[in-house]
Amino acid sequence: NSIGLRIIRLSIKIHDVKMLTFLCFFFYRNNITIVQQRRASSSRHWEPQTSKRKISIPSVPKARWQPPYDKSRYRFTINPQLCSGKAGRSFLVLVQSASRNTERRNAIRDTWASPTKDSFSGIRLGFVLGTPRKASLNDKVLREADKYRDIIMSNFTESYYNLSLSTVTLLRWAVENCAGYDYLVKADDDAFLNLTALRRYLSDKPKKNSIFGYLMRGYRPNRQPESKWYTPQDLYNKSRLPDFVSGFAYVITADAVPQLYAAAKDIPMFPLEDVYVTGMCRER
Repeated sequence: NSIGLRIIRLSIKIHDVKMLTFLCFFFYRNNITIVQQRRASSSRHWEPQTSKRKISIPSVPKARWQPPYDKSRYRFTINPQLCSGKAGRSFLVLVQSASRNTERRNAIRDTWASPTKDSFSGIRLGFVLGTPRKASLNDKVLREADKYRDIIMSNFTESYYNLSLSTVTLLRWAVENCAGYDYLVKADDDAFLNLTALRRYLSDKPKKNSIFGYLMRGYRPNRQPESKWYTPQDLYNKSRLPDFVSGFAYVITADAVPQLYAAAKDIPMFPLEDVYVTGMCRER
């Protein structure tokens, strides 16, 4: 049940997890529970598959390519020792979050990522944040980080168009600060993960050169100016996006993480983070 999409240079395969949404992940967005998704249609333009609701946006900043990731420009302002100690670390779970989403992080700590859960054995959990614009919010995050010791913060400004930068920061942190895990699980902070089912699913799957997730194949760039995911012709002029996995949650084998991070240091950043990391960087 996998797609043998082998790339010549990185040789990272994408595995289309057809039932993963049912077995392992339940996603909550706008109070809509998504249990199972249909295969991506090649005739549609790209937008998240978790809601059919129209999103009204008064003004959409124009997305632009950003320079490739330059390590010298960024540092970790909060850097917990998540991977210290001798306990097993089969999963490194890094949740992409925003400073204002305190309640979401607390919900994750209290539910699927709670240390009291049987599935927590062999798990290391961290939340990756940028720097908020409000100083008062930054102070609140500092107190949260001191309490839970699971906040990873870098000195880029939090913004929708910095999501690719946030994900590359996540990859960098894993490369520089953690070893000995089998899989990196990247998730949004509004996703609910069944780690027990995920562990069971991955038990007989490859542990090398693989990305597991919901495969988005043959999607067209979104050319609708009113859309949050608007991709103008001058930003991306090809008729199809590269094959990628949807960004709400995906799994990367440990050996592929440094390869994707290295690619991000060479490839200009595209604003759609899942397309950029699991599509463009993978193809590099």
